[in-house]
Amino acid sequence: MEYTEKAESRNNRETDDRAIALFDSGMGGLTCVKALRRQLPGESIIYYGDCLRAPYGDRSVETLKFFSRQIADFLTSFPVKMLVVACNTISSLCLGNLKERYPDLPVEGMIDMTVKTVADTYPDRNIGIIATSAAIKSGMYVKKLRESGCRGELFPLACPSFVPAVEAGICDGPEAEAIVRDALDEYMEKNQVSALILGCTHFPFLRPVIEKLYPSVLIIDPADIVARGIKTMMEDHALAAGSGENPQQRFYTSKLTDAYAQAVREVAAEDSGEITVKVFDE
Repeated sequence: MEYTEKAESRNNRETDDRAIALFDSGMGGLTCVKALRRQLPGESIIYYGDCLRAPYGDRSVETLKFFSRQIADFLTSFPVKMLVVACNTISSLCLGNLKERYPDLPVEGMIDMTVKTVADTYPDRNIGIIATSAAIKSGMYVKKLRESGCRGELFPLACPSFVPAVEAGICDGPEAEAIVRDALDEYMEKNQVSALILGCTHFPFLRPVIEKLYPSVLIIDPADIVARGIKTMMEDHALAAGSGENPQQRFYTSKLTDAYAQAVREVAAEDSGEITVKVFDE
């Protein structure tokens, strides 16, 4: 496993109290923070949501590489033990660049753990993949699902209206249902989708609506899969925190919106959930 050498080089420490850093184009990656807190409640978290420049789905690859370097350089200026790219678009297009930029830091994306779990668990299902335009255009999910052994039909679909809706706080009610129906009704009717991968970390905010409208479809949330995978990896490679009695949470954003603040409050729960605005030069 790629983390073995890195873990052994840390003076054979049994625990590691440095933070886990995560980032996304906005509030979507908070779904990953929430999943990580369920699996690893003793871990400290630093999160950056780039709400000012969201959505990322219609950006060029070079622009996405530039944005991801800016944010990752900022996050790694803190004492962190891992960088989680909590964005499927960046995971599809820029993960390799980030791994090269930080060769001594574990850098994990959203796709590899997800496709392995899906292929192992549902190899013969007809699977839908909904994501941003850029992530779908990259073909990464389809490519890796096939390489991992998925034999069923695969149905990728870009849903460019979902991220702006979530960033605006439109996650339930008639307006959210109309947005989801407009994107998925024909797609669901046309294709025999039995399982649906939420291939954007914003999309779990719409999961209750999707489940209500399409109750027979199994919903697969990569955030849960990645959180479980990270827990296993950290335990195996001496990266887990020690006592975990006082984990710290820091939240940053390039634009503080009401929806982002509310999502942070829900994730932070009883903790402070303090948010700092950090804007990068273009």
